[in-house]
Amino acid sequence: MLKTAYCVLTNASFLPQFDGDVIGVDRGALICLKQGISMKTALGDFDSVTEDEKKLLEKNCASLIKLNPRKDVSDSEAAVLWAKENGYERIILVTSMSGRFDHTYVNFRLVANYGCELLDEQNHVFLIHKGTCELIKMDYRYVSFFAVDHAVVSLQGFSYDLNQYELDCKNVLCLSNEILNKKGTVMTTGDLWCIQSNDRN
Repeated sequence: MLKTAYCVLTNASFLPQFDGDVIGVDRGALICLKQGISMKTALGDFDSVTEDEKKLLEKNCASLIKLNPRKDVSDSEAAVLWAKENGYERIILVTSMSGRFDHTYVNFRLVANYGCELLDEQNHVFLIHKGTCELIKMDYRYVSFFAVDHAVVSLQGFSYDLNQYELDCKNVLCLSNEILNKKGTVMTTGDLWCIQSNDRN
């Protein structure tokens, strides 16, 4: 099993079942603390918590890394870098993709730059790399694919199968597909964004 880190971000809208270590990122550390979730570390500039909340974190977190608010990386990128430096092979950012779009866009770039994943209560975002991949449906109804740059894509076991389709970064053909049974097969010559999603309840 891959060594996994869950980075709970400031705007996390839900908490999944954790099967790895937890990193509380800025206000995400407070969310974890209030839910009684043990953290490997808490990390951030903590500009989204009050002074009293900051003292609470300092008192209750065995490891707390304070970042300078004037920095060249976001708190989420700093958390990803810390996780990679500490040997984590799978890094999942627990977030909400319905808040500030600039933060969401930055987190999407982290997926492309570092191969991490985004997770909220409706969506799971990750990269599929060059080659053949068996994609498990899990509890998601929809699946969409977008080329990071350019890829020739084949899909088998989907509502809309493809055969050697040329997909570039401007093409949105592969929106809102569905896996017919438990899994589908993806064959690609380049990296793809994969977004598994559900409608809001």
